[in-house]
Amino acid sequence: MESNNNKRAVYLRKITDDVLAIIDKHREEKSIKTKTEAVIDIVKKYPMQQIVLEKQRKEIQALQYELDILREHFESLENIIAYIKSK
Repeated sequence: MESNNNKRAVYLRKITDDVLAIIDKHREEKSIKTKTEAVIDIVKKYPMQQIVLEKQRKEIQALQYELDILREHFESLENIIAYIKSK
């Protein structure tokens, strides 16, 4: 387990270093176009990261939807309990 965490840390550090290098490369010009080019370079270099992020975003949205449903049920139960206690 720790070995996997170390490998992941090294991989994430490499990605971070690459992203910072791309940003530094484009930093000289401060135009929006240059910043956009830096983002495009990053996405081109790590397209799978974008897919993973999109998948995680969808999973989070699904969990938020389920949480909203649970909140509604909980509120309904609270209302029922309050009604019963008032009788």
